[in-house]
Amino acid sequence: MVFHTQDGLAFLGLRERGGHWQIIYDHLSGKRLVLSLANDADKFDAIQNALRTAASTKNTLASLAATLTTHKIAFHVA
Repeated sequence: MVFHTQDGLAFLGLRERGGHWQIIYDHLSGKRLVLSLANDADKFDAIQNALRTAASTKNTLASLAATLTTHKIAFHVA
């Protein structure tokens, strides 16, 4: 699943690696960040909502972190 930011300069993607979810942030400027999520398969809808919300804001990464925290989804930079 991939969401592009409103300005079209970045995208957020969700993938599964080794039984865990990862969120990929990739910006046209070359900045790339991988967030590993806690094993929260039952929170898929909340993760999807966090990606959608973050992609629609100007401060994508701050919004993503805030929304994941609100839904009590633990994450760390991989």
